[in-house]
Amino acid sequence: MRNNYERYCNDFDDVLVSLLETTYAQISLLSPSHRWFLERCEQSLLPSGFSSALRDRANTFKQSKSVDPDAQEEQTFLRFPETTQAVIRARLSENSLEPAQANHPLFQSKEPPLVLVDLRNHIIRMWYRDTRARMGVASALADVPKRFRMLGCRIFTHLECTGIINFGAIPLTSAVGSQRGNKAACKTVAIVGAGMAGLVTARQLQAFGFQVRIFEARKRPGGRVHAERDKFSVSVDMGAMLITGILQNPVAVLAHQTDSPLHFLDSECPLFDIDGSWVPKETDAWAEREFNRILDDTGRFRDKEGCSEVAKRLSLGEAFQMALEKRVRRRKARVRAANGEGDRGALRTLHRKTARRCDSSGEEDDSEYLNIPLNNSRDPANLLVSNSVPTHHADGGSSCLGVIEPPKNSERPRKRSKVVNGNAKSQVGRPAVEARAPFRNGHSEKKFQSMDEKVACRLLRWHIANLEYGCAADISKVSLLHWDQDDPYGFSGEHVLLKQGYDPLINGLVDGLGDMLELRSEVSAIDYSEENGSVLVEVENHRGYVEEHEFDFVVVTVPLGVLKKRTIEFRPTLPSKKLAAINRLGFGGLMKVAMEFNSQFWVKHDMFGALRETVEKRGEFYFFWNLAPCTKKPVLMTLVVEPCVQAMESLSDHEIVDRAVRVLRRCYPDAPNPKAFSVSRWSKDEFSGGVYTNIPVGSSGADYDIIEAPVDRRVFFGGEHTTRQYPTTCASAIISGLREAYRIVEENELTEVFAALHLQSLRESGLTAT
Repeated sequence: MRNNYERYCNDFDDVLVSLLETTYAQISLLSPSHRWFLERCEQSLLPSGFSSALRDRANTFKQSKSVDPDAQEEQTFLRFPETTQAVIRARLSENSLEPAQANHPLFQSKEPPLVLVDLRNHIIRMWYRDTRARMGVASALADVPKRFRMLGCRIFTHLECTGIINFGAIPLTSAVGSQRGNKAACKTVAIVGAGMAGLVTARQLQAFGFQVRIFEARKRPGGRVHAERDKFSVSVDMGAMLITGILQNPVAVLAHQTDSPLHFLDSECPLFDIDGSWVPKETDAWAEREFNRILDDTGRFRDKEGCSEVAKRLSLGEAFQMALEKRVRRRKARVRAANGEGDRGALRTLHRKTARRCDSSGEEDDSEYLNIPLNNSRDPANLLVSNSVPTHHADGGSSCLGVIEPPKNSERPRKRSKVVNGNAKSQVGRPAVEARAPFRNGHSEKKFQSMDEKVACRLLRWHIANLEYGCAADISKVSLLHWDQDDPYGFSGEHVLLKQGYDPLINGLVDGLGDMLELRSEVSAIDYSEENGSVLVEVENHRGYVEEHEFDFVVVTVPLGVLKKRTIEFRPTLPSKKLAAINRLGFGGLMKVAMEFNSQFWVKHDMFGALRETVEKRGEFYFFWNLAPCTKKPVLMTLVVEPCVQAMESLSDHEIVDRAVRVLRRCYPDAPNPKAFSVSRWSKDEFSGGVYTNIPVGSSGADYDIIEAPVDRRVFFGGEHTTRQYPTTCASAIISGLREAYRIVEENELTEVFAALHLQSLRESGLTAT
């Protein structure tokens, strides 16, 4: 059968790859829920057991396209019609309603479903033509035939209430025109926290007519969005600083509304070694490919054994270590057999065992993972140091490089480096700069391995640190089963820095709030036990006085770190299920060290990395952001990621900067001391306790849903830790704020009221509807 396939079907491989290319370029953009569709298409299109070559070629397209994948997505996006582009930006499917829309009373009609979809898409298209101002219902429906305007008015109301249109830093005018008959005008809402989630919630509710007050414990709004202005000659973001995918990201809408210029990141990230030399491109790609192969191994094991008790207790780090050990053993056996050591038939025996371990799809059986005890306390990266695996010798022994094949010029590395930013996992590729060639005339493979073994180990450690950047956690602590559960929902498009930082976005959200925003006002208690349905909020102001305020609803948007510390007393205590989820979900740290120099002496790339000499230091100053293109000043920022953050925070700012400069001087020996610097300490910040969430062993994505759930229909929760699909990003904070505002609208049964007010506004504008 295999011979027949190769004889008759190989000619069709190019056709199938072309179909996959079109599908991948389009389907992945249309809706997050469709991200799974491509994989299922591949499984049905590519016959199991017959198409490994075709699968490799399809993977080559997906992972190693010559054009940067994010830039390619954007090019594909720009070829779509205007309506398609608008619906993609709204994170919806162009050809169908979302279940929440199809089941909502405002969408109920005798008209065919495609009419509803077309009306919805038309309104979204009109909104994205100009997101700087609130779009009125008359403007949205002016081109709609008369017979559909009443239905269009109802759909407009739903899109506005859910925050799909008319959100962000737009002027604070009423969303529903006249307040006559608006029951929201007599309802009061307290917002706890003036970060991105709190500000977005407040603006939405105020536009709907609610009476809103925002209590912020800090002396500034923004939360984990914070720029350092006093220490530098230019503002430098020490918190959130990127937009991770601009095509579907609500932060990109805020940037447009506030006229914030963008700097598109290049995809190159050269790495320098501990001796200051730049790592060759081939060596870098080789290590990246092997790192991704090990991750693939852990993924295959998870797919097959995810329901087992062993898998549920495994961390990603433990599974990574097991996969690496497994590769070391097999490679060691191959090398010994090939060199004639041991039994003459060892290699043939190994091949037979490997064949038995493979299923019909060519994937290896991972059952031997189940025989490895879980009490292994070694760090997953310890296999990359001298005592963890046998040292490589010229006589054919094997080391950690035994799992790594020498680079071949004909091979293209997979671009699956998970992280290039501090807020979320990313798919930006990371090709390194050209440097010395890894092979030289007369050098054997063994000599190359002997020369570059330590470099390769340091490169693998770098990738581990980079993965820990995205997780905000040591990979030995995050769940193997759930660490990447949000991957199908990532935003498409290129990644950008804001040239003026996030400050203009926060200022845009604060604009118009006036006395509604109360700074230096720390909420100490929330009492929702009142029988009349009200909520009592105790607030300690900057003078130390405690005041009690009564509200109809309260939205808690403080970070997960604050909820973990229980600095806010809830009366009665929050449900045990919610408290357990708060305890289970992880909240990690990240340190940013920004330095301004008199002149720029480093590479022009947007980012570059440093290999570290030991496992323990793998996450210390391993990554550098070049902020000069954005700030127009010689500013460099380096990172310290988990598990190195806690130890680094015990040092003074001067000691931290001194260590960072020493790393920098390995590549740039004449690097001066910075003339100004700043160090973030988010883990020690009393009003944050960390940077963003992760999923440790024992937790899952369901914990986001549990924390998100309202309590007693009057206490609501927002923030990135309440958004299962988009955690760790500013976008998730915005999405959660829009969600909670809509929940309060629904709780007060106001959608029909708003629809009637919109219909009245439509008629007053001179447009009739039947």
